[in-house]
Amino acid sequence: MNIAFSARTDVGRVREQNEDNFLVDRKLQLYVVCDGMGGHQSGEVASATAVNVVRETLLEHRDLLDAYARMTGAIEDDDIRALLVQAVQHASNRIYERGMLNAEQRGMGTTCSLLLIVGMRGFIAHVGDSRVYRWRARQVELLTEDHSLYNAMVQSGANMGEMATVANLKNAVTRAVGVQQSVEVDTRVLRMEAGDRFLLCSDGLSGYLEDGDLERLFTRPTLDEITEQSLALANDRGGKDNITSIVVELPADYSVERATPTPAWDDALRRSWLTHDMSDRERALLVQRMTERSHAAGEVLCEAGAPADKLFFVLSGHLVLGSPTGATRDAGAGAVVGDLALLAGGTHPVRVAASSEGPATTLALGRETVERLMFEQPGLLARLLANMGRRISHRFIAAAEALGEPLWRYVDPGPVAVVARRDSAPPRIRTGSHTQELDAIDLVETDPMGIPPTPDAAPSLAGAPPPLPAAAAEVDDDEVGFGVAQADTLPQLSVSDLLGRSEDTDAMAAFEAAPTKRSEPKDR
Repeated sequence: MNIAFSARTDVGRVREQNEDNFLVDRKLQLYVVCDGMGGHQSGEVASATAVNVVRETLLEHRDLLDAYARMTGAIEDDDIRALLVQAVQHASNRIYERGMLNAEQRGMGTTCSLLLIVGMRGFIAHVGDSRVYRWRARQVELLTEDHSLYNAMVQSGANMGEMATVANLKNAVTRAVGVQQSVEVDTRVLRMEAGDRFLLCSDGLSGYLEDGDLERLFTRPTLDEITEQSLALANDRGGKDNITSIVVELPADYSVERATPTPAWDDALRRSWLTHDMSDRERALLVQRMTERSHAAGEVLCEAGAPADKLFFVLSGHLVLGSPTGATRDAGAGAVVGDLALLAGGTHPVRVAASSEGPATTLALGRETVERLMFEQPGLLARLLANMGRRISHRFIAAAEALGEPLWRYVDPGPVAVVARRDSAPPRIRTGSHTQELDAIDLVETDPMGIPPTPDAAPSLAGAPPPLPAAAAEVDDDEVGFGVAQADTLPQLSVSDLLGRSEDTDAMAAFEAAPTKRSEPKDR
């Protein structure tokens, strides 16, 4: 994944030394701008210390960042935000201690604004009056809030008075890294999109920006032109402060691992029973483990008798399910096909194919993936299986009501087979060696896919609950650029109860015997 950037800093037209510092680490995807304060080279020391300590802290926790990017551990957005706060706090403590050891540097500090890109998320940590802007869909958005006396007074509705007073207030920051041992850090999580551009800059640039300037800068054809023009703009308008500019651009094909849900996908998944009560991140974690498949019109996904090792979530188009008796059912967008077969194992009792009227797109979730979730994402697995168990219960209750025998809702009848008759003979339910005859009703052959019967397939059951399903079987130097100047969890579930047994009894027994990890709530 090639994320482009350009970075420049300049002393300006008035200052004798550059107290700004910036950092670009291409492997960490970390971009930092720090504007030092304190004079007599103390500001330069503070800003240089900040960029180095922040990077060091993140490198020490590289495993946490990697786990979040892979979406294979119980790492949440708040964990990354907490890590960034910790990194800035470490920098503040280091700068403060250094100032205490050197009287000439006592009281020095720095602003710190950074962007960290991890997977499909961007994280901002911010202290002071440096800024981070985003350019998306030809619109500029300021992503940070100035920690300055001027901004505080504007927000309070105060009358700003004379321009000379305003200029002095703009230079007075209310938060800085290193002035005290700790500092309050603003953090923010961003959803990243292909083509996004970000500008990180010190107030030596942002203080000169006027309406329309950023739009003109962001539309420059290259990133180098943006940084060059931004420095020239600030210098042409006075250059009273040091100027630093970093521009970051996500490529047009920006993606991580498997496809990330589009808004249409996300809406369909959000409304599906399969992801009921899942958070946005849990839904994303599940999708990352599903495989997107495109099917031509009439393409067969699985034949009757094929191993029942996956379920399909229909994203677009239609799937047609056909039983050996000729009965068919249609599964449109949002339908879940094969969930019962996945849990029960064995083989599919029906044929599943894309409709002959047009192509279809599905997300497939395999049995092996479900089993791996037990160790990688136990909380997500518990929620997924709870949703599947709830859905199965609803079908079982509806089937019991259709058969007119409520006792079936409360006892396990053992191995069950439903014999459907279309003649005058009453249907029979065989339980072990016992055969019970029920009142004659017109049943249709069913399958474990859970798709409601079409009126054509079962005219006598249209509008009634679905019938009972049939039994189914370290960073290199050249990678770094320096510039001088909640967990909520479900109760533990029995995987063996919900997941059932496959024909591979040895493998399944080992899976069920493995220890189950549990997600513990975090203290915030």
